[in-house]
Amino acid sequence: MRAHESGFGCLPLYRAAHPVHSRHALVPLESQSRRGLHAYDERALLRLVRSVDPGRAPALWEHAGAAYLANRSPLALRAVAALRRDEAVSLHLTGLGLPVDIPLPPTPYQGQSDPGSITLALLKLFGLVRHMGARVVAYTNEDSGRIYRDVAARQGAHDEVSSQGWAQRLPWHTDCAYRPLTDFDQGTGFADGSPAPRWLVFCVVHDKPAVPLTLVPATGVIARLAPQHRDALLQPEFDITSPQSFGPQLHSQGLPLLLSDGRGGHFVRLNELGCTGRTARAREGLAALSEALQDPPGLQRIALRTGDMIVLDNWRAFHMRSAYTPNWNGRDRWLVRVYAVPHEVRGLPVRKGMERIWK
Repeated sequence: MRAHESGFGCLPLYRAAHPVHSRHALVPLESQSRRGLHAYDERALLRLVRSVDPGRAPALWEHAGAAYLANRSPLALRAVAALRRDEAVSLHLTGLGLPVDIPLPPTPYQGQSDPGSITLALLKLFGLVRHMGARVVAYTNEDSGRIYRDVAARQGAHDEVSSQGWAQRLPWHTDCAYRPLTDFDQGTGFADGSPAPRWLVFCVVHDKPAVPLTLVPATGVIARLAPQHRDALLQPEFDITSPQSFGPQLHSQGLPLLLSDGRGGHFVRLNELGCTGRTARAREGLAALSEALQDPPGLQRIALRTGDMIVLDNWRAFHMRSAYTPNWNGRDRWLVRVYAVPHEVRGLPVRKGMERIWK
């Protein structure tokens, strides 16, 4: 019996063999038994969160999820601490042995799921973000400001280049590349003022077809660039369009693709499909970056299993997804995703009382 089915499986805790090179922590975790849960009332906690929409009370969900994870899988919290300490660009928590929503709901082919059908998935996501020292946010121009997104095939999205399209390859990108990254971002023409998310946090509901989550740390890619191309990417000479999952389409102008992180490294932004250079040197730099991403060093293909959780640093890594064909059997690949930002990063709330939904 698989660990996520039994809830009592026991797997060793280990890190990737070469974390310095891969910057990716793969952490199968020892599952936790029901002993030790007497310190809090889990049934009452679940009743509470099921009575409140996560978009209206994200802080409540974060606190409840943090308590749930602390009692169910404290070793997961050690892995999260290692993620922040080592500044890894990704974290893969697999073999958690945590309960999953039973019965597993069908893939939401209409594009949006009922949060009541994935209470445990959302609770784990919000709790994980809380233990990362971050908070969940969303954007009003994606899914009308829904606090989470269903990354799954959507009917009618055959040719859409987004996380809900499937027939087209989703090229290398960072999410919300057309938005600012930090307060000292040098871009001059942002179409939206709220910062891009620092982290993408996923929970896997269905894992077939087996399409991996593919990412590469930006550090190795940047190191492959010639100095003149690296310098070109630091200049505010690029235009970027918002992705197809955000509507209506917006255009940001005069942005750099690389931004100093203040510690000798770089933050990155890219929408390979919707990025153009405004000058000859910008176009040459962009072409060099695209070439480096053809066979990038440190490439990670994360195989997904139901119940897995993945954290991706959206400012320090590029990611992509291959095209695939859904089976349309109600059990197609489905990840629930939330965006997360550090507490010190501030956005522009859509209105009072909805401080986590940003313009």
